[in-house]
Amino acid sequence: MSKPAEKPEVVQLPAETPIAVPLNTRRAAAQRVREAVEEIRLRIQVGRRELSAGQLLERLGFSAERQWTPVGDLSGGERRRLQMLRLLMDEPNVLLLDEPTNDLDIDTLTEFEDLLDDWPGTLVTVSHDRYFLERVTDHVMALPGDGSLRLLPGGVDEFIAEVMGLLEAQPDATEVQVERVKFLRYGEARGDYDQVVATLNASDPHGK
Repeated sequence: MSKPAEKPEVVQLPAETPIAVPLNTRRAAAQRVREAVEEIRLRIQVGRRELSAGQLLERLGFSAERQWTPVGDLSGGERRRLQMLRLLMDEPNVLLLDEPTNDLDIDTLTEFEDLLDDWPGTLVTVSHDRYFLERVTDHVMALPGDGSLRLLPGGVDEFIAEVMGLLEAQPDATEVQVERVKFLRYGEARGDYDQVVATLNASDPHGK
């Protein structure tokens, strides 16, 4: 899943840059949230707008007061959001995100999607959130499980249709397996996938 890059150079990330410093170090824990972002950059260009570190923090759920909280006092989800913002502030040409929508509420997720939608670099992401994929990516690829990588011109809908067809054609396919895929197709509530799958797993005596 990717968006085309507009910058030709590949950004190398030296180990000594601030963005590479983990947020669980003593130095990072003592910093204020806003300071941890501003040490990367004070402002960045997002689409046609120039946004300050403070404005971006507010968009990702950090109120003006919360921005002066020590990093060490943040929850795990807040640290995840802070690190994602630090990455964006560094303006890399290529960004790899693994399940970036975890721990984000709907409002913050919408703002995060807006930021990525206007971001000029190449984005490669893995996510179970089909709405996120459809919003921020131009191409969707599938890993069928046979070691291959396949482009899906029809996006997530194409993948779901194929899997549904295969499952419905298998006489030994469990109801749980079919319901998992149906949820991807018809589920209306974002972020409920893990909870639904956990419920389905608990009701599946074979654990398939």
